[in-house]
Amino acid sequence: MNILIIEDDRQTASFIQKGLIESGHVVDHAADGESGLHRLKAAIMTS
Repeated sequence: MNILIIEDDRQTASFIQKGLIESGHVVDHAADGESGLHRLKAAIMTS
C-alpha cells in the first residue's frame, strides 16, 4: 500500500514513515498541504 504523509514537523514525519516502512508500506512525505496535493495528483495521473 502506498501512503502519503502530510506533516510539517520533519521529526514526526520521519517517525511515522519509519514505522510504516517497517510494516511493508511504500511511504512518501510532503511538508505541507499544497505539496501533498501536488504529489497526490501526480500519483493519480501515473496510475
